[in-house]
Amino acid sequence: YYETEGHASQDDCFRARFERTDWTYQGTDCMEGFEGCDGADVMCSRVTNPIYRGFCFEGYNHAPYLDPFSEGRLGPNRKDDERCVGTKAFCEDAERIESYGSTEACLKRRTGKPSSPSDRQPGKADFLPEDQLACRGDPTEKCLGTEKFCGQLQSSQQKEQCLTSRRPPQFYTESSTECDPSKGEFSEPCLGTEKWCANELRVELYGSEEKCRDFRRKQAASASSSSPRGGPWIAPDYECLKNGDGTEKCEGTERFCQFRSPSSDACFAARELGPFLLPAVDSSSTGCSGAKEQQGGEACAGTDSWCHDGFRQNNYRNEDECFRRRGFEQEKMARKVVDRFEPLFKDTILQYAKNVTLNAVYRDLIREAGNETSAMNAVGADLGRYHKMLKEEVLSSAIEKAAPKDLQWHKPQPGCTKYEEVCLGTDVWCSKPEYYKKDGYDSQRACFIARREKTPWRYINSECLADFEHCDGTDVVCSRVQDPGYRDSCFAARTRAAWLPKWAPGCLAAGNKDDERCAGTKDFCNAEARIKSYGSAETCLSRREAAPKGVKKPEFLLGNFFKCFGDKDETCKGTEEFCSSGRLSAEEVLACIESRANPPFYEADSPTCTSSPDGWTPSEACLGTSKWCADKSRVGIYGSKDRCEAFRKKAEKKGANLRKWVAPSQACRGNDDQSEQCKGTEYVCQWNAPISDFCFSDRETGPFLLPKKPGTCPKAESAMESCLGTDNWCHERYQQNNYPSEGECFSRRGFTKHDQMVKAIVEKMSPVITKIILDKGKEIVNNTVYYQLIHERGDEKSTKTAIIDACNNYLEKLEKETLPKAMGEYMKKVRRAAGA
Repeated sequence: YYETEGHASQDDCFRARFERTDWTYQGTDCMEGFEGCDGADVMCSRVTNPIYRGFCFEGYNHAPYLDPFSEGRLGPNRKDDERCVGTKAFCEDAERIESYGSTEACLKRRTGKPSSPSDRQPGKADFLPEDQLACRGDPTEKCLGTEKFCGQLQSSQQKEQCLTSRRPPQFYTESSTECDPSKGEFSEPCLGTEKWCANELRVELYGSEEKCRDFRRKQAASASSSSPRGGPWIAPDYECLKNGDGTEKCEGTERFCQFRSPSSDACFAARELGPFLLPAVDSSSTGCSGAKEQQGGEACAGTDSWCHDGFRQNNYRNEDECFRRRGFEQEKMARKVVDRFEPLFKDTILQYAKNVTLNAVYRDLIREAGNETSAMNAVGADLGRYHKMLKEEVLSSAIEKAAPKDLQWHKPQPGCTKYEEVCLGTDVWCSKPEYYKKDGYDSQRACFIARREKTPWRYINSECLADFEHCDGTDVVCSRVQDPGYRDSCFAARTRAAWLPKWAPGCLAAGNKDDERCAGTKDFCNAEARIKSYGSAETCLSRREAAPKGVKKPEFLLGNFFKCFGDKDETCKGTEEFCSSGRLSAEEVLACIESRANPPFYEADSPTCTSSPDGWTPSEACLGTSKWCADKSRVGIYGSKDRCEAFRKKAEKKGANLRKWVAPSQACRGNDDQSEQCKGTEYVCQWNAPISDFCFSDRETGPFLLPKKPGTCPKAESAMESCLGTDNWCHERYQQNNYPSEGECFSRRGFTKHDQMVKAIVEKMSPVITKIILDKGKEIVNNTVYYQLIHERGDEKSTKTAIIDACNNYLEKLEKETLPKAMGEYMKKVRRAAGA
């Protein structure tokens, strides 16, 4: 029966009926005692009875026969891991002989045992890169990567055997398509195999750079492709970009090479050229109305617009570089166009010059009756004007619009053999006449200066990450380069630094000699550290612009708590505290302070006083300069009160030198801020100043304001002089503004004869007004008497009562309606006359 099923024996027939478990090996990061953690060998060896131990092994499917350093091994030197030492050595170990009974019994539980070493040619496992995300428990090959894992072995023979048991990895170019910066910018796919194998760790592991490189398999060039480039050009995935992961597959080749790769040139060189795309015609059919259009995708805008308008946002130095990544040499095309049309330009210019000459001769000889000499002078003058206009206006305007701006600073390209700047690099191109003269430059300097897109010069900073240039500064970054040639290239790749005086704006601390802004360019370049870095003080100075003439002094700064971030510099402390708190001598402190523009000489309670009137937060503008300079801390800084005062600039109290009249600010809320900028000049002088006359005399007179039209004032301004007008403000509100009379309120606005004018008007107009009022009153009395006696049949008593009521009503209406209305009509005429 069992032979009909193909079994060779009863044992095979019975064994086929058992439901067996797959063979397991030891694991990590798991709970001991479980089969999935300890493995089948350990689990069954714990069974002390040999018969039951045999049943335990029978419950598993046969294990495969393994070579040393098989895939999945836990460690390079673990003899208890069959995947590490191989099946043969594992079964010959004393522990396995004790567990199985013999080596043969152990081998019997394995399948695929070769009859001889030459019979077995197993498929090799993959060569694994390092993956920190796979590091759990014991550091396995999947975690460490094959190289680190094999590098733990003791002998070079074992290391070689371990490495060769894996399939050879790929030979990578720099910034290859497999480069994933999120997993490390210094991986082999990012650095490239050449740099990777040059590392001393790889030299020690393989024995030499050559052996490391030879172990990799280089990709054979496709027979269908004549391009030496490798990976494809990948378009961006706009859905992925919403939550970008930094990979080329997500961001696309262009953004990956321009922003992620340490060398954009090497990255692009390892890929195919990008496609040249036409703009989308139908946005609805191409999907350009969605995410791609919002992000300015090249597929929608087209390559021409993408490179012409967006090269800066894509980190290109100019549009030519963007076009070149797509195989379009725009600059070469432009040169060919010039070569093609140069004769035409020349003929056109000469033809116009000929016309100018003929017109000049005709004008001088025929119209102005000149002679040969005057005609030649006219021709020379007209041609001079024509040449000047052609050069300064027409051609310069056309060149400015058409010529490529901001030439790129190229780095040398390894493996490039063309005698072009992009291959040789700008350093070589601009240093040899046979190259830079091809571009029309007459000197090295002109060639280098034309490459304007250099890295800006940086100074040291605080509250930033060390090692970055904007933190350490250009001097520190370039001085770290040990090779003098490369160090010079580092400096040359930056724009020239400015010539700085001592204690220039931005200085971190007055006594900091390592900050050029503090030490000044001259002393900074003569310091020993700079001579060592540049080679000489003169070389250091040559990297700076020429010293300017007549430098304007920086502003004298007051302390400002709200600008105190990181190092407390001058903008935080103010000039006096900044200069006096550094490691400076008394003479240097004064020199530091006096290197600033003279601050103003303040009277007490000056308009710039921003403290409260109770004096809790005094400043020079509030205390006044005399009291400020008398303080012992100022005497300690300046040496005396007189020198402190002499440094201030007193303003002449004449005309334009008087302080401005400040209107109250609508932005101020409450009474916390009593400063003049908030409350206005009138309030400060009337309520806060000890003597209001002194306060007003130090300022310009206030403006005389006309009222605004009803409904045009903001609600917050409705009760202010700017809305009501000066006449209403002083006439109706002088008492609430602390004036003894409306005349004094008017006088603060330059109208000093208000009271005299009112008195004169009253004296002149009083008889006329009185007569008008009395005549109208007489008419009212007569009408009332007639109405009461004749119409109402009244008597003398009722008539007197009616007369009193009528006169009272007349006077009340006169006061509340007639006179205000007349005043309003009069003021309208005044406004019309004033052009309001």
